[in-house]
Amino acid sequence: MVKDNPAHHVGILLIHPGGLGDVCLSESTLLSLKHHFGKSMEAVGNKAVLDVFRDYFTGVDSIDRRTWTYLFSDSLTCRSWRRIIFIGKDRTGAFRERLFRLCDELVFIDMYPEGRPRPWKTTSSGSSPDMG
Repeated sequence: MVKDNPAHHVGILLIHPGGLGDVCLSESTLLSLKHHFGKSMEAVGNKAVLDVFRDYFTGVDSIDRRTWTYLFSDSLTCRSWRRIIFIGKDRTGAFRERLFRLCDELVFIDMYPEGRPRPWKTTSSGSSPDMG
């Protein structure tokens, strides 16, 4: 499995596919993450919007670029990340499940939580996430 090879662990990937309003609502979260992790995150999402906060990241890229298609694929032949932080909405958990296979630790920040919170646990031991 790709994630078992330390040479493929390249750092922290922040995924925020939201538009201007969602990213602006996330500004305090982005600032907190920058203070916690330093400037060690690569951001991917709506590049025009995330560029407003480019000082928080080592780089900003558009999620529409071909480079990032593996995030939406079941293929695990791509590089893996030490940590992926996903800010957005994932009602079924399918996207989180896919991302979990690409990293050691997945942090999910639900933009618009509904109802009762559901636990989300990750480990690097290969156990699957608790989808509640």
